[in-house]
Amino acid sequence: MLSILLPAYNTDVREIIYDLQAQAQLLSVDYEIICLDDHPQSKAFVANRELQTMGNVLLRRNRSNLGRAGNRNRLAQMARYPRLLYIDADSRIVASDYLEQYLEASQDARWIYGGTVYPAECPRGCTLHWSYGKHVEALDISTRQRTADFRSNNFVVDRELMLAYPMDESLVRYGHEDTLWAHHLDQADIAVKHIENPVLHHGLYDDATYLDRVEEACSHLAELTQRGVLPPITRLQRTDQRFDLPIIRQMVDGYLRARESSLRESLLSSAANKLSRAQETRRKQMPTRHERSLLSRLAWYKWAIYARSLRD
Repeated sequence: MLSILLPAYNTDVREIIYDLQAQAQLLSVDYEIICLDDHPQSKAFVANRELQTMGNVLLRRNRSNLGRAGNRNRLAQMARYPRLLYIDADSRIVASDYLEQYLEASQDARWIYGGTVYPAECPRGCTLHWSYGKHVEALDISTRQRTADFRSNNFVVDRELMLAYPMDESLVRYGHEDTLWAHHLDQADIAVKHIENPVLHHGLYDDATYLDRVEEACSHLAELTQRGVLPPITRLQRTDQRFDLPIIRQMVDGYLRARESSLRESLLSSAANKLSRAQETRRKQMPTRHERSLLSRLAWYKWAIYARSLRD
């Protein structure tokens, strides 16, 4: 028995729900699909209403914005079945046996992460998000083994476990609510099982919006660190911690502050330059020289935002 849960925010979910139901109907299992739109005035919700006639599909819209954590907690409360499959609504299903793989894996695990992949070609204007996602977030099973590699875009968890360890709804800012949630499960000795069952991350941000999101997430991470809510478990936190000596700290912070604005301008300028045809059409997983340069500058930019936010 499976509850398929789609946290959405003004997102057209018709394609993904059609795909999910087609797979679910081939399995000998009770299921439901619930989409909860966290945008009170969502325009996509109107288009999605055509799904109301489908069996086992429930569409709802929150009267007020609950946030990423609150929306996921609410979905767990609404669900009827003991296993919950969370999929971000802006995803696409890749494998024809996607649901079957999760059901098989859940026979001996309470918490499973399937991973994510990105489009083979970079969508126009989304170079930064695409480059980071494809070469940093889209880890295959050989390298994705830690709790820190978990993302909340595509995972299965026991309903009982989700209700016992809900996401922290006080985290209303963008980013790292799933990092903290995964840390809490790790502290409770509940290990994540990694499998190769990714979804396609379809909804990519344009370069300027992506950097705005990066800034908000890094600032939020600094707040969680400062409050002692989240110990240094992320790569960014650990990098900053290595330089936590008075004289070195002063030098590093001065350097990062001086470069923050120029790093952002450089990222936007470089990302806007059209990649060569060879780069645009390449299918290899290794980043190009252009992408390596972008990822390096992006890492420095994240550190600059985090360090400033942590010590201001």
